[in-house]
Amino acid sequence: MATKLKKSRPGTAFVLFALSLTIVVAAMAGGLYLWAAGVIALDYKETPRYQQAVNRMIADAYAIAENGPDGDAGLTLRNDLNVDYFIEGRSFRLWSDTVSDATAKAMYERVNSNMDAAGYAHVIYAADGVITQQMQTSRGQGSNAAAYQWPGSEQQNSFCLAIRPESGLVNYGLIYDAYYQWYYASMLLAAGAAVVAVALIILLCTLVRRRTLAEAHRSIAAALGHIWMEPKLMLLLGSLTFGAWTAVDTFAFREIGTLPGLAVILACFWCAWLLLTDLSVNGIQAFFSNNSFMSAARFLRGLESRHDFLARMKRRLILLLAAECVLAVPAGFLTAWILLDWIEEIWIAVVLVLAALGLFLLFSYVREYNRNMDDFGRVVDYVEQMRSGSLCEPLCVNGDFAGLAADLNDIMDGVNRAVEEQMRSERMKIELVTNVSHDLKTPLTSIINYVDLLGREQLSPDFANDYVQIIDQKAKRLKNLVQDLFEISKANSGAIDAHPEQIDVVSLVDQTIAEMDARTSGIEIKPQFAAARLFVWADGKMLHRVFENLLGNALKYSMSGTRVYVSVRQDGDSAEVSFKNIANYEMTFSADDIVERFQRGDASRTGEGSGLGLAIAKSFTELSGGTLRIELDGDLFKAIVTLPLCAQDMPEALEAIQIQQEAYEPQNDGPPCGLPDDPQEQLSQEKAPVTTVDSVENE
Repeated sequence: MATKLKKSRPGTAFVLFALSLTIVVAAMAGGLYLWAAGVIALDYKETPRYQQAVNRMIADAYAIAENGPDGDAGLTLRNDLNVDYFIEGRSFRLWSDTVSDATAKAMYERVNSNMDAAGYAHVIYAADGVITQQMQTSRGQGSNAAAYQWPGSEQQNSFCLAIRPESGLVNYGLIYDAYYQWYYASMLLAAGAAVVAVALIILLCTLVRRRTLAEAHRSIAAALGHIWMEPKLMLLLGSLTFGAWTAVDTFAFREIGTLPGLAVILACFWCAWLLLTDLSVNGIQAFFSNNSFMSAARFLRGLESRHDFLARMKRRLILLLAAECVLAVPAGFLTAWILLDWIEEIWIAVVLVLAALGLFLLFSYVREYNRNMDDFGRVVDYVEQMRSGSLCEPLCVNGDFAGLAADLNDIMDGVNRAVEEQMRSERMKIELVTNVSHDLKTPLTSIINYVDLLGREQLSPDFANDYVQIIDQKAKRLKNLVQDLFEISKANSGAIDAHPEQIDVVSLVDQTIAEMDARTSGIEIKPQFAAARLFVWADGKMLHRVFENLLGNALKYSMSGTRVYVSVRQDGDSAEVSFKNIANYEMTFSADDIVERFQRGDASRTGEGSGLGLAIAKSFTELSGGTLRIELDGDLFKAIVTLPLCAQDMPEALEAIQIQQEAYEPQNDGPPCGLPDDPQEQLSQEKAPVTTVDSVENE
């Protein structure tokens, strides 16, 4: 019920608005009509009808004075009981029964001396062609000589007319009719003023609720918006023109009566009002764009929508050629007939119209073709941006390529959502590994230190000491794994700080070989250095860790009794460091899979590796501005590190390293919950047992 009431409010508001405005407009038009008709006056003696009645009586008195009292002259005056008179002709005098004065002048002087006592409201004396009068109105005594004229000029003729006041009028004669016409018009105006006052109050109330009224106007404009522009424009112009003409004819008392003319004026007013509402709400562009031509074009496009773009373009070209031929044939025949004088030259206008229509169709086709080509260029540019990954805004195209643009935007939105989801998942995974690594370091450091303390004691039974050694080995392996996890997560998240500097890669590789103990593994290392010095721009610690991991993997997984070849050479503008060894197991993995995290060549995972060595080496190499690639050839495993060379004075690889570091999203690399990175620092923060550990470590 509330919904229905809410929906009816705009309609009710508009009905009240229309009714009140109609009353106001009708009252204004009616008042203007009454004013033009002379009905509106403060006193009935000032109305044109009263003045016409008095002038008629003056004419009757003149006719009696000229022609004598006999005959039909002056019957209107002599039959009106509301006027007393005294008329002097050439040889007679005529007066009404109530007049006792001897002459017209005496009557005028008596009545004029005291009009109230004599019981008259208007006295007129005519002599020698001049009218002298006195009139009692609501504004006081006065005269309006210009309104009353006596055509007489003979000195023997004179007359005096005395008109009774309103209270003395009887139901007969022209004066009575003039008075009661004014009286009824005054009552009508009073009642109309009351109705107009109520209508104005309602109109103001509807204007105060302008939102509800505006909603009603929007509904009306929406309904009128479906009508073509041509009939609406013709109706608007017709309403304005015919309404103005009717108003002029009505107020000038020509052919149209009062009530029909007022009805026509109101109808034209509301017709123009509704059409102007459509024009103001929908806008000029929407008003003029909804026309018969555009509707026909939309209908044809609707028929074309079932075909693809190329078919639509072909059909448009065929329709254009057919329309041009249809227009050209009659235009050509008419032109030939005009030149041969077979028809009148007035048909030149028809030829010009046909030519203009043909040019318009051609122009429309060319404009549509250019717009389609521009849209196609935007689609091509958008696809190119999609391929390069530099899109910022969706593609906005109308017309024939609107559907294709929407599909491309949907595809791009899906790709962006998938990328964002993958990035969010990757960040969550990296954050999880980082946090877990931090959380594992605290208890692991305590375990290692306490195991070290137990290892210094002689436990009983004896096999307890063996257990302690096993725990120590596994704890150290777990420590290395946690450290590797921490480093790989920092490297992938970009939270690790790199300090690039000039490094002699030959010396760094030589130092790494010297630090690695290959004698216990039974593997021989064969260095092959093509140059004495090769300088690169990289972080020394990261690069040392890369070479250490690659050489360690080669020693760990090489077949016993074989050799590991480590070569350093210059390849153009880059330094190439390679590690080659023969694997002691069958390599069933691919070169791309082995560098991923937690990927191990040993599928049984019985070795000591963590599966993070190559992943760390790859990340650290990329942070240093280089690349790491793996090559597999049967049992031959080859890891190749390529780093850009730099001059000793100004390193050129600094920019590449900075760009590589900025590619990662920076994250906080500090330990969570305020835990220190250094295990010894953590031990120093513990309570009594840690104090014992610190004292033992210091010893």
